[in-house]
Amino acid sequence: MRRNVIVAVALVGFLVPSYVLCSNGVFEKYRYHLDLFQEADVDTVIGLLGHADRGVRREALTLIGVAFRKGFSSAERAIPRLVEIMTTDSDLWLRVLAAGELAGVGDERALEPLLEIASDSMVDDIIRSTALHTLGTQGAKIGADKERVADIGRSLLDSPDLDARVQAFLALRLSEDRTKLKVFLQSFVDHYVHPDSSLMSQPALSPGQNRSAYNDFSSIFRDGLHSVALKTPDLLYELLEHPNEMVRSEVTWSLAQRGDRRVVDILIDLLKNSENGYVRALAAAGLEYVPDKKALPVLVEALKDNWSPYDGAGTVADVVYNTLVSAYDVEVESIGEPPGPYRYKIIKKEE
Repeated sequence: MRRNVIVAVALVGFLVPSYVLCSNGVFEKYRYHLDLFQEADVDTVIGLLGHADRGVRREALTLIGVAFRKGFSSAERAIPRLVEIMTTDSDLWLRVLAAGELAGVGDERALEPLLEIASDSMVDDIIRSTALHTLGTQGAKIGADKERVADIGRSLLDSPDLDARVQAFLALRLSEDRTKLKVFLQSFVDHYVHPDSSLMSQPALSPGQNRSAYNDFSSIFRDGLHSVALKTPDLLYELLEHPNEMVRSEVTWSLAQRGDRRVVDILIDLLKNSENGYVRALAAAGLEYVPDKKALPVLVEALKDNWSPYDGAGTVADVVYNTLVSAYDVEVESIGEPPGPYRYKIIKKEE
């Protein structure tokens, strides 16, 4: 009987993960409720940062991160352990995570380890991109040189890992260097001129209706163009006559947002003549930022444009309506009931 009990205990130890046996229940308590983590458990978790099992250390790191984000003063007692993990742990992923937590609280000791890992071409791109993400989001707190970060991003532009490529583009767009920004813009142009079919077939990196990874990259480029428009708009002027309509559309939208009136005629032309409903909608939205009387007839005509990207979404006419009532001396009445599509009627037009 005693032998059977010993065997049973041994089997439990074999089948149950070590973090269950050593964590005093703290991991199980918060596994699905991290937001409920209590400061009373911080010291227990700090003790687990030094555990021999890397799975335990990973779980403990997650909870320490929650403690920092919740502003627990006791979380600072974890810093020596985090420094130890960052510099000596056998698990490179844990070293990056520990460095990320240190960077988040402005500990400059995290800078060089993050740069070293992010720069190392022998390291898995997923780990490199995690380090690069931290440098991009927390770098200012620890004295990171954004040009050096952008250089690292440039080295990951062709990574087969989508997240790594995302972080590469995000790092590049932070640069103030014209050469690096031109690399970003060339990637933007290639995205539309030579679309990557594999991105179109992959699901979105972030949740979204009817979206693909290609849409996610489009959004990243759009945000990046806005940044370029604020810093070096002349680089975008070179693309205003690009033969690809999507390139022209995105560039004019970014410049319109900063009130650059040289894009007015291009926006009018895109709204009037493009066969792409998305392009027409973006042009209509851009004309809100650079209102011009000569755009009015085209906008009024576009009130009949009921193109929509998918059922239940807004139409080009909806965008035009918002532009007219926001930026032009025009009264417009909507006709119809939710969910639409609405029809619109001009009540009073600017003379």
